[in-house]
Amino acid sequence: MRLLTFLEYAAILAGSIGLLASTRFDLLKGSLLGIYLIGAGLALAGAEALYSREMSLLSTGETAPRHSGLPAIIWGLMLFCVGGAIIGYAYLTGAGLWPRVALTLTRYPGGSYVAVGLLMIGFSVLLFVDSGSTRNWLRTLLLRVPRVLLAIVLLLGGIAMTAGGTWQLLDAQGFAAFQSIAKSRIDKTLEGHPAQAWFR
Repeated sequence: MRLLTFLEYAAILAGSIGLLASTRFDLLKGSLLGIYLIGAGLALAGAEALYSREMSLLSTGETAPRHSGLPAIIWGLMLFCVGGAIIGYAYLTGAGLWPRVALTLTRYPGGSYVAVGLLMIGFSVLLFVDSGSTRNWLRTLLLRVPRVLLAIVLLLGGIAMTAGGTWQLLDAQGFAAFQSIAKSRIDKTLEGHPAQAWFR
């Protein structure tokens, strides 16, 4: 294991332990420190992947060549953005500004939709990448096919989430009207069915 990879895992592990300990003993500063460490570990791993053009954290000798280049850049961007968001959350919480930001995100959820959608698209691209190992037809059917199907579902869901979030940001009233119509139709279709509670 490389030194940088060890530091990334160490930061994430130390932050997780600190977060669990602070939750148990009700220490706000300890929990914020743990969140900072987790975010720093993920952001560092993302920066490493962007710089080296190779997979960080998950890189192995067999799969690294197959995942270098564009997949590694996508992986690095995802880790860097998630780590930065975690660090930002810790800072806003420590400064007492998170409730205001959370209220804004609740009023304008389009940004969150776009972020989740882009992450789903990124994961779908990573799932599409073949590890390069030789397989017979049975292993391909059992391993590769479900992976590709999951990637397609994530890709379509990510595109839908990104489009919906963009629509909400550009035309909040039109999106709210569409959302209300869709919800009423779903409620009417599932009336009396236990699954109706999922859409409330």
